[in-house]
Amino acid sequence: MSVIQWERYPTVAQQSRARTWLTIQANLELAPNTIEAYGRALEDYLTFSQRVAVVPETASREQSPHTSTISPPDHIRSRPIVPTHLPTQGWRMPRSSSA
Repeated sequence: MSVIQWERYPTVAQQSRARTWLTIQANLELAPNTIEAYGRALEDYLTFSQRVAVVPETASREQSPHTSTISPPDHIRSRPIVPTHLPTQGWRMPRSSSA
């Protein structure tokens, strides 16, 4: 079973349904990278929903991110360039090999 690092997903950790869903995915023994990807995506969605004042559990199609004035890519672009789950000290972008 994957250990979920809740500090990476503070919004997910605060919402019981989201926390339960991610825990179920980990209990199904999905790959750790899958749990990480699901956690990041759910965190993004819930954070975006808060920004546009939509409650995900009761959202209608009219309130979907596709009809919002703030598009999800704008929200995602506001994240730091270096992912928070990578070490920031001594970390460098890997060089691509030139052929």
